[in-house]
Amino acid sequence: MFIVVFLSLFALLDGIVIRTNRGEIQGYTSYEGGIDTPVHVFKAVPFAKAPIGDLRFRLLEDPLPWDGILKATEYSTACMSNSTRTFSPQKNISEDCLYLNIFADKRCFDQGRSRSCPVVPYIHGGSFTYDSAVMFNDTQIIQKYANKEIVFVIPAYRIGIFGFLDLGNDDVVRRNVGLYDVVHALKWIKEEIRNFGGDPDRITLFGSSSGASVVAYLTMSPIVPLDYFHQSIALSNAPNMMKDGNRNMSILVAERIGCSGPGATDQDIVDCLRSKSALEIVGWQRSLEVRGSLVIQGPEPDSLMLPGNYFELMTKAPAKPILLGQTKHEFINTHEIDNYEEVYCSSYCRFFEYHTKEAIDECVRYYTNKTGRYDDWRPFNENGSGYYVFDAKKNGSDIVFPHFENSPFFPGHAHFWLSHLAEVDKEAREKRTRTFATEAIKERLSLAFELREDGCVDRFLLRGGSDAVTLARASPAASRSLSCAVHGETLGNVHNRNFRSLQLPALRISTDARARAALLRCSLPVDPRDSTHRCRSTVTLEPKMTLNKLSIDKVAVAGKRVLIRVDFNVPQKNGEITNNQRIVAALPTIRHALDNGAKSVVLMSHLGRPDGRHQEKFTLRPVAKELETLLGKPVVFLEDCVGAEVEQATANPPNGAVILLENLRFHIEEEGKGVNEAGEKVKADKEAVEKFRASLSKHGDVYINDAFGTAHRAHSSMVGCALKERATGFLMKKELEYFAKALESPERPFLAILGGAKVADKIQLIRNLCDKVDEMIIGGGMAFTFLKVLNGTNIGNSLYDEEGAKIVHELMEKAKEKNVTIHLPTDFVNADKFAEDAAFNVTDLKTGVPDGYMGLDVGPESTKKFAEVVKKAKTIVWNGPAGVFEFDNFSRGTKGLMDAVVEATSKGAITIIGGGDTATACKKWNTEAKVSHVSTGGGASLELLEGKVLPGVDALSSA
Repeated sequence: MFIVVFLSLFALLDGIVIRTNRGEIQGYTSYEGGIDTPVHVFKAVPFAKAPIGDLRFRLLEDPLPWDGILKATEYSTACMSNSTRTFSPQKNISEDCLYLNIFADKRCFDQGRSRSCPVVPYIHGGSFTYDSAVMFNDTQIIQKYANKEIVFVIPAYRIGIFGFLDLGNDDVVRRNVGLYDVVHALKWIKEEIRNFGGDPDRITLFGSSSGASVVAYLTMSPIVPLDYFHQSIALSNAPNMMKDGNRNMSILVAERIGCSGPGATDQDIVDCLRSKSALEIVGWQRSLEVRGSLVIQGPEPDSLMLPGNYFELMTKAPAKPILLGQTKHEFINTHEIDNYEEVYCSSYCRFFEYHTKEAIDECVRYYTNKTGRYDDWRPFNENGSGYYVFDAKKNGSDIVFPHFENSPFFPGHAHFWLSHLAEVDKEAREKRTRTFATEAIKERLSLAFELREDGCVDRFLLRGGSDAVTLARASPAASRSLSCAVHGETLGNVHNRNFRSLQLPALRISTDARARAALLRCSLPVDPRDSTHRCRSTVTLEPKMTLNKLSIDKVAVAGKRVLIRVDFNVPQKNGEITNNQRIVAALPTIRHALDNGAKSVVLMSHLGRPDGRHQEKFTLRPVAKELETLLGKPVVFLEDCVGAEVEQATANPPNGAVILLENLRFHIEEEGKGVNEAGEKVKADKEAVEKFRASLSKHGDVYINDAFGTAHRAHSSMVGCALKERATGFLMKKELEYFAKALESPERPFLAILGGAKVADKIQLIRNLCDKVDEMIIGGGMAFTFLKVLNGTNIGNSLYDEEGAKIVHELMEKAKEKNVTIHLPTDFVNADKFAEDAAFNVTDLKTGVPDGYMGLDVGPESTKKFAEVVKKAKTIVWNGPAGVFEFDNFSRGTKGLMDAVVEATSKGAITIIGGGDTATACKKWNTEAKVSHVSTGGGASLELLEGKVLPGVDALSSA
């Protein structure tokens, strides 16, 4: 017994030692704050080589392994900060600062745990020019976060000119390297955090102030791997991303320090800057802040990390849950600025692209004179900032998007309402005019402000408090929740200085009528004066979509009305069906229901694009006749798909009845939008959508979806049928089974064959597949963009994607990082015009495509090389032809690939054709039955391969 006690004491004094992929690390155990369960602390854990010397301003490299045990019990130095704007100067600063500080609940290390602890990387603020990852109050972190069975991680990142140097040339020095630092830290966390008791599949990225902006940027960036974090929290996020915003400061620092002069190239400048001392550089940055009123603005739009403005990035970003909110004392430091009205109006007007003095003057006049500046706002502020909360739809993901309204920059002063800045009309550039309707920003951010129609469906309220800890600990498999009122719980003074306290959003129930109606349906209080109502969370946690769905053969259909969403979007001419393949494809599912005793089968489909109104040319009546012939039994055709008469007809039909509803898209509520008789775009009313969905749901007892081609659309018939059992038909089942074989459990080598015209259209596809495949063949028009960028190959008049060209190097870097071999064509078949009778020739890489010619196919050597790659593969996904196969002279590359894929299939490979043009090529050469699977949904299969959630699939019951 004495020996056991002695050894335990020795272990406690010696600290805890963790083995990582690069060496052993010794931390210490802390009981700070009187907690019952200790927390293991590891400080200054290296996640990259020090960015010094030649590595200054460069993207990070992984740290080298070390011998022995690395002692991680003291903070490192802070990154080069100490801007003149700081209220918290750092005592010790250095470029050798890129370390992580990890606080992990001891319980996370228990061997008997069913799963590891959730991980919260916290990104510090400081306007991208000050503060650091080493300035935190350990006791507060341990008490508020790490002691809650969480692994709390604080990564450092380069700030100021060291993180955001801009010489206008990404080939010489990459802009936004500070953001890349955070991505590199997340990569380390993903790879190593399991050693610290953390779950790499439950990572919640968290930031405040400019750290929240980092969170938002990384959530929207197209080059950040989706699995680096699964959800995020951004407090006090006010992104002010300005094109070329750091250019003047960068150039002036270079001039003052003696690195810029006549004839100096960008490379000369950066080489010179790398030779200067870090303190000298930061000294000139500070000097220019004082003398020239210049500051480093932080992240800028660039060609790779942030290829677009904030709004463009937000609308194009892949779906991911995010909680946005503010602290209790927002912009508390603003009282230090004499002309804060003009400073902030200037800053945020630029954010909304208002640049003229007239616009800024209008902002100052309006927001200092028209918003109750002299009212007593203190009682309101004490109850917490009031926000309007919208459960938003963004690329298929529900997002909590608190309005930035009613939040003062600091207590007792004028309220600058960020969202209302959009109401200062851009016409103010020419004259003093403004609009006051909040529709201005709602329209600009329409995706972010759209209220959910099915507010209460599958509502999930988190248990245990409405704070960030609860969010982080929640399972990623949690269902969507309704936005409701939350009173923010103060998280305490996490920073070492008193006045900056963190608080989660104090949210107030929206006065919007539709939001009130949704809350009433859920039996929640709707009095907007009730700011103390405590609901557990507003957060919507989007699960990773599983492809393992309940299928019709696992559902008891006997005696039940089976409602089936089919795809009968068949071509017609003069009221006659010219190709019935889609109807034939649905027959196995229909017959299964009938053969297994279904009381009735009710079929619903779309046909064409009738824009939400009845157009006779798009009627499904001819489909009913064709289906009747194919089934060999009567099919009842109903003249509508919803309404009392239709509901009555489907309520108690004769046993074994087959009923086809009229075109779903004759109603605007199916797609949510349409075009009226006057040619004007219109949107569906939310209550009408709910009524439409409710009526559809009355037609069946069981819901079956067999329309994979529209699975990527969140249409009412795909996601709005509120029946308990929601299963796949046999078509949908086959699609999901084959894509699961490729995306979830592929036999290797795994090969992707990609074609198409534009790189920009395939960025997300290439990025996602780089995480999964071993090899990738790139053909089609986009191959010429790759060749020109990478090799300087002359491509003549071939397709060249200017936007896509900006991302080529980044895609190649990711492929290299993931050990994916990229195969590009080495010769080409060129045409003097885009026509079947064009004169053509064959050239190689050395010659390139002659001027006046365009590459329309890969050449014979490339075809031979690609065939060898295909021959070795065990799993193949093909999306996009190698050339213009519709023209015989330019079809040989695609035909050669097709022959190789067919041969590989015959030898046991799993081969999946991703719909679209590649499926058309299969049809041309009659190979549909000679490959494993030809997808019936081009757009749906593409989005699935891109890693996106398909709403129509996600809405189905899991197996």
